[in-house]
This record gives sequence, structure tokens and C-alpha cells, in this order.
Amino acid sequence: MGLLGIGLLSLSASVAVLSPPAGSDTDPTALVGEGGSFLTPVTDVLLKADPGLSPLNPSYTDANLDSAIGDFAGTGPGEFDADFVVSERPLTSGEAATTTANGRTFAYVPFAATPVAVATLAVCNATELTGNSTAALCPDIPLTAEQAALLFTFNLTSSSVSPNQGLPSSLTGWSDSRLTQSNGQPMPSGGIYQASTLEPSAENTALMAFLDSDPTAKELFDNALNNPAARATSSSDTPSETWPFQGSHAFVGGDAGLVGKELNLDAETGSPSEANSWNLGDVFPLSSVWAAAPEGTPWNVPTAAIQNAAGKFVEPTEAAAASSEGDATMDPTTNLVTFAANSNNATAYNNYMMVESYLVVPTSGLTAAKAQKLAQYIRFVVGPEGQSDEETLGSAPPTSSMVAADLKVANQVDAEATSSASGAAASGGSSGSSGSSGSSGSSSSSTTSTTAGTASTAAALDPTGGTGNTGSGDGLAATGTPSDVVPVLVVGFVMVGLGAVGLLRLRRVRRRRVAP
Repeated sequence: MGLLGIGLLSLSASVAVLSPPAGSDTDPTALVGEGGSFLTPVTDVLLKADPGLSPLNPSYTDANLDSAIGDFAGTGPGEFDADFVVSERPLTSGEAATTTANGRTFAYVPFAATPVAVATLAVCNATELTGNSTAALCPDIPLTAEQAALLFTFNLTSSSVSPNQGLPSSLTGWSDSRLTQSNGQPMPSGGIYQASTLEPSAENTALMAFLDSDPTAKELFDNALNNPAARATSSSDTPSETWPFQGSHAFVGGDAGLVGKELNLDAETGSPSEANSWNLGDVFPLSSVWAAAPEGTPWNVPTAAIQNAAGKFVEPTEAAAASSEGDATMDPTTNLVTFAANSNNATAYNNYMMVESYLVVPTSGLTAAKAQKLAQYIRFVVGPEGQSDEETLGSAPPTSSMVAADLKVANQVDAEATSSASGAAASGGSSGSSGSSGSSGSSSSSTTSTTAGTASTAAALDPTGGTGNTGSGDGLAATGTPSDVVPVLVVGFVMVGLGAVGLLRLRRVRRRRVAP
């Protein structure tokens, strides 16, 4: 072999050793999804209903949204513990930077708009408390933002704490004249208590935004946050996934864990226990898809009718969510959805209490088999059957413009599958290979696209509207960053030099052997 051949062989070997892998670390026989509990009932149904995912086994874990995004972002180049995420917020700039640095570009697929309900366990029919039906509780209590703030800051405010300009007096209980039943009649007496989940949740973010939307509600909230006796975990009223007041009715386990404790659900049957064992008087935010029968057993958690921008009191139904979604806007670059107030829309659910859920999907870094199935799953979710399942469970399916954007993302993921397969074949591996050719191929196909939801722009957004990951785009790690190229070339040239030295020595030895 000549000097050039030895050098090229050495360079090829060094590239194969140093390039980051293209595939994820998840089970190659499964399509692994993670997220929070906000949309679990819908996600579980969609994954089970899609026959096109076979032979991959779909799975979904809903322990904690922040942890799920961390698994999606990865722990190192090519090291990921989730193939996709169901998220109610965009990745922060830091999370996006980690994701791209580890070799994965991504896009958002908006697919379900869901109301955040205010669950109310106030008793209206005391004679019904002998069974396990929620018929004893008051349904559809009308609430303004101020009334909601009075409920969620009950016993947490103080007139000696600033701000307190014009601070409304605290409620005396559910029988306070400022609260009524849906028919306008007074509420029976009863104590008011707040409940919450200890995990980060979109419900908390929405509720805090709702309280901030009204001056009086915001003042009540701020007063409670600054009251030392309330022992808030933060004094900021900026909407957060974590509810700042954690009393005795704060539970682990997301939405299911919260409802399980509030209705004292039977561990074997999943049915509510006797009504007199419930946490009566409690009020808490809850994803509306958990209120009725999310796991097959009727719970029928009573929820309030929230006042919207038109001044109407609207219940958290799928129809109200779809009406609110009609006023929403979608960023054509990122696919991120913003709900807007419309004073002429009497049927919409309150825009501050609406949440969009996204599939966050890799547009590079997946094996061909997984990318192909994930693209197919996107099409199923936004297709007729997926939309029907979402409506049945209480979420509004995506609008036609959202569907069009989502299908473009599906095409990107399809291109990823093609690139991964081509790269694996070129490197002599299977479609699940982690070879360097698969990595660079899948990256180039996704970063050249300008369709909505590309990772270079999505990564530049965080939940507060700030910018981050400003080096994304041509500098994405998955496309082969300069920091990867330099050591490869150095090692290659070293190997070339070693090859040249070895060849010269071999020639000298041969000359000695043939000398007379």
C-alpha cells in the first residue's frame, strides 16, 4: 500500500473512533416518550390507538416534565434517554443549548389545546355525602379572576403586608356572599383550603398567569407572596411551574396523585371512597382531561366556570377549548402557540387558563427505524382518528394551520430516517448504527430546512420570551462542529506521519536485506 493509501486508511479509522453516535441510548425496540402528567390520559390513548408503531413498543413516563426534558436533552454526545417529549412549554435556552450540543436538533408539534380547570370540592348537597358520587359537590361555580384569587389566597394575606392598597377583605368561607352556585343561589357554609401538586406543572403556570391578569387578583397574590406567615417559596408573581404555597394538602404524583388524595381513591378499583372521607372544601388547578373519567372510572371532579374576556362564565369543555384555540396565534417559525383574549367571543374558555401541548421531536440524532415511526406517529396524532380521541377526552385538536405545520415536521423526521439509513449503509452498519456517516447525514437534512419548528429557531426561545442558544443553526453539534473536526484532522495527520515513517523504515530494511 502506498503512503497516500496508508494515510487515508488512518484518517478513516480516526473518524470512526472520534465521531459522536447518531442513535439514542433508549431501547432500540421501543419508542420512548416522556413528559409531565398534564396530558397523560390523552397521550396513553393515542400511543395505544396507533397501529403503525409496530414493531416498536411505545411507552410513556409522566413522572416530571423537567426531568423528561432533561432526558430528551441528553447527558452527552449521542446519549439520550427519551426519543420524544410531550411538553406544555418550550425548552429553555439552556435546555435547548444542551440538546443541540449533544447532537440533536428538534421541532415542536402542537397537537392538543386543553383547559386548566379550577376544581372545587365545596359541598352543595350534604344529603349526598353518604355515597361515593361527587353529586354532593357544587358544579360550575362562577369565578372571576378576583374571586379565584380570594380562594387561592384564603388565610394567606395580611393587611399589614405590602402591597395592600384597596386589598379586598378575606372570604369568610364558601358561604361568603361574593361566591354563589351556578344558579345564583348562596353557597352552603364550609371551610376553604388550597391543594396542589408538588411536581412542576402547567396548571400552576396557567393559574398564576390568570391571577396576574387582573389588578385586584394580582394584588392579593402579591400580598400573600410577601406575607412571612404564608411561607411562600418565592416572592415573585411571575408564572411558574411550581405553586409557591405548599400546605398540608400538597401531594406527589402529578394530577393522578392529587386527585387520588383529594377523593381518597380506592387503590384497587380507582373509584372514589365515601364522600365524607374526601378533602372537602379544597380548591386546586387541574388539567381538565383528568376531571371526568381519565382512566375509565368516573371521577366527575366538579370544576368552576371561569369568566372570559367577553365577561361570560365558561366551563372547561372541549368545545370551549376549541373556541379559545380559534383566537390563538402560532409562530410560523417555531410552531409555538399563544392564546389571546377576544372580548367578542362568548364561548371561549379564558385564554390565560388554556394550555397547548406539543410533541417535541428530534429532527436529527434518531436511528432510521425510530425516526420513521415517529414521523408516522405525528401523522396519526394530527389525523382524523387522533383528533377524535383528543376531543373525546376533552382536549381540542390542532387547527388546520397547525396540522399543516405539523405535517412539515413529519416530513423533516422522515428525511431524518432516510439520512440515518443512508449513513448507516455507508458505514457498513444497520439502520440502528451509531456511525459518523449517519450522524452527519441526518443533521444536514434537518438544518437545511426552513419549515416551521426547526430547532435553530425553536432553541432560541424560552418560556419568558427571551433568547438563547444564539449559536444554533450552522453551529449545531449534530452537523459536525469545528470542535469535532480539529481533533479528527490532528489524529489523521499524525497517523499519516506514522504511516510515512513506517514505510521508510520498511524500505531501509529491504535495502539492507538485498545488499551484497
